Amino acid sequence: MIVGCIADYERAEELAEQLVRDEPRNAKAFLARARTRAGFHQFDDALSAIDRAEPLLRDAENAAGPRVAATNE
Repeated sequence: MIVGCIADYERAEELAEQLVRDEPRNAKAFLARARTRAGFHQFDDALSAIDRAEPLLRDAENAAGPRVAATNE
């Protein structure tokens, strides 16, 4: 089992938010935001971030995995 501390997750969230601010047209930034929000059980926010990422993706299937993860955390 891998165990992290809350500070690690909070730092990941900060970095994901910075990515979105720095690169608002980068789908990976929004997917990173989605993963961190899902990790904090903010599932609606995670799905919103995935919705923002989808139009930026070349292949909509790339968002299928994060969408499933955000609804099954």
